[in-house]
Amino acid sequence: MSREAPQFQDNLGAASSPRSIRLAGEFHTLLAEQAGSPLLADFVNATVARTSLILARYGRPHLAECGIDEHVQLIEALKKQDRTRAMEIMDRHLHAVEDRAYAEEAPQADISAILSRYVGTKD
Repeated sequence: MSREAPQFQDNLGAASSPRSIRLAGEFHTLLAEQAGSPLLADFVNATVARTSLILARYGRPHLAECGIDEHVQLIEALKKQDRTRAMEIMDRHLHAVEDRAYAEEAPQADISAILSRYVGTKD
């Protein structure tokens, strides 16, 4: 897992951009796959797909560094096998994602405009 972390850090850019949302989702999917549970990996993959769409459509802008910092802290806690710290970080991180998903006013973009940003994107 740790060798993939720099790619996510270096390439996130603006946190509300399609690329940022996709890379953050890939981070969560890779992390779940590392647990070795196909059930968990499938659940996280489905959750990431839904959450990514919700964040793209309704999410509030935020700094990419927030998510990156949370991911780095989580990786460090996992390296140290500090389960308590890892759970605290994940709990705080998931609540932060939930908070970012709530829009205070109705969004202006339609769903086809949002999805069109993902068509043909390459790294």
